[in-house]
Amino acid sequence: MKRKLKWLAIVLAVSLLGFGTAFLLSPRDRITAESWKQIQIGMSEKEVEGVLGEPGLNWVQVHEAELEYSETFGKVPRGTGIFFWEPENPVDFHPEAMKTWKSKHRCIEIQFDWQGHVIRKGYYELQRLQPLNPTFLDRFRDWLGL
Repeated sequence: MKRKLKWLAIVLAVSLLGFGTAFLLSPRDRITAESWKQIQIGMSEKEVEGVLGEPGLNWVQVHEAELEYSETFGKVPRGTGIFFWEPENPVDFHPEAMKTWKSKHRCIEIQFDWQGHVIRKGYYELQRLQPLNPTFLDRFRDWLGL
């Protein structure tokens, strides 16, 4: 009996260590207010991609992603009311010059000029949505706030 209990304790300890390591080493979200602050007016698109870790989505790709969200969640996540824009006053808007970086809970939108330099940047937080048919893992992630 003691031998089984010892093995059970070892298996539990190794499992907890594995889950803890996976949690701590999982990639961090790069779409944050801090990364938004690092982006400066006049930066090139490549410099912005360096800060945010990947290329942004153009307006067609954003629309496709929103369709995918609506299939999974039943609706598209909208802003929570926490918005930051720099400069605050809009400049001439051209949808083809806008790039969007979205994570599960945040969004950064950058408007570029025709030479590919930042002329306006925006940041907002998105509402948390629960999938239409949540799995145990979805519920667990939501409970953890991930």
